[in-house]
Amino acid sequence: MSFPDVMQNLAIGIAGGIFSSIIVSVVFYLLNEYQNELNMAIDMTYPLNGVVVLEMSKNVKTSKKFKRKKVAKRYFLEASNNFEKFEPWKFKYELKEIMCEIYDILTDGKYYLSKWDDDTLAEVSKKIEINLDKLEQCEKNFARGLLKRVFRNKIIITAGIGFFAIVIIA
Repeated sequence: MSFPDVMQNLAIGIAGGIFSSIIVSVVFYLLNEYQNELNMAIDMTYPLNGVVVLEMSKNVKTSKKFKRKKVAKRYFLEASNNFEKFEPWKFKYELKEIMCEIYDILTDGKYYLSKWDDDTLAEVSKKIEINLDKLEQCEKNFARGLLKRVFRNKIIITAGIGFFAIVIIA
């Protein structure tokens, strides 16, 4: 093996090691970031599941006098408190869209200030359920969401292009 061949292999090996460590570090950072976003979204929207369940159970007979609308509004207000300091920039891609839609529902004065009746509960529940289903799909398709973030990351793209350029040059 000649000296230029050894140097070429050495350059490719060093470049590969550097770029692979960058890529692995960024992928783990993105994994942690996505998991944190998803956990924060689930925690913030947790009380809204109560609103949806109360609407689903409207025909169930209970032994005690149960004021569904009052409890539903309490869940709604609790979720509104969770969104009090909502910062959309903390979320990316589909999670951002979902959280902004939920925020719009929670801050709509029509629901927040009005007295709740069966129609209001049904309307709010339907809108919330759609967004909670989208959030659940994000949770189920975690790998797909992570891959989307990885392949759209500028550092990953730059490192990949740089690596291939070094391989072609060498």
